Amino acid sequence: MFNGTLDYLDFGYLDKLRKKHHIKIVMILVDAFLASICKNMRTFSKKYGFDYIYTFDPKDEETYGFMFHTIPYSTFEELRGTEIQYDFGFVGSNKGRISMINSILESANDAHVSFRARLVHVKSNDRLSFPNIVYNTAVDYKQTVFEELQCNCLLDVLSEGQSGATLRYYEAVVYNRKLLTNNTDVKDLPFYDPDYIHIFAKPEDIDWEWVKARTPVDFHYDGRFSPSCLIDEILQLEK
Repeated sequence: MFNGTLDYLDFGYLDKLRKKHHIKIVMILVDAFLASICKNMRTFSKKYGFDYIYTFDPKDEETYGFMFHTIPYSTFEELRGTEIQYDFGFVGSNKGRISMINSILESANDAHVSFRARLVHVKSNDRLSFPNIVYNTAVDYKQTVFEELQCNCLLDVLSEGQSGATLRYYEAVVYNRKLLTNNTDVKDLPFYDPDYIHIFAKPEDIDWEWVKARTPVDFHYDGRFSPSCLIDEILQLEK
């Protein structure tokens, strides 16, 4: 259930499920614990005694004693053949990072790099006038992936306080797209390959020629992010 859904979830309902079916209740976090989007989740988790809480964020694992597991991720196999039309792209929410994102898009435009972007929760005075940027119009996740796969390289910009793997990392790996990221933790993640993943601290660090180059990408993904792997791990805890 998404964070907002927790407003409508009753503690008593979970307790009834526990008693009737003799089950364990597991929370799986896919955002950093202190992220603004997780306000409802923080309140809920403090009031309700989950049997296990999983996080994808190593800092949250260390700070709060949560269990660590990569974000469960399934693929849209039918989208694998999506044709590349742009050099790079970004899809995401403002989350306090619009200044960095805008600087990167401006740098790309100066370097004559083609891109598409979809940004939500962006105020009018923070919007750029470049074509192929859609503001404050959300689409479902399958459409998000389709738009990303039209890009040779995915842009990944961390939200404040976030660490560990991001959704853009998973998408790049499973669909074989280059990844341009300011996440230094990516070096410690499985499938990291400097040929396919470039790390930057500021827009001036970006190698736009690398972004544009249409070189073959193959992370040799082996399916380990599948939700079934997480379910198997939880079941092992109960043996």
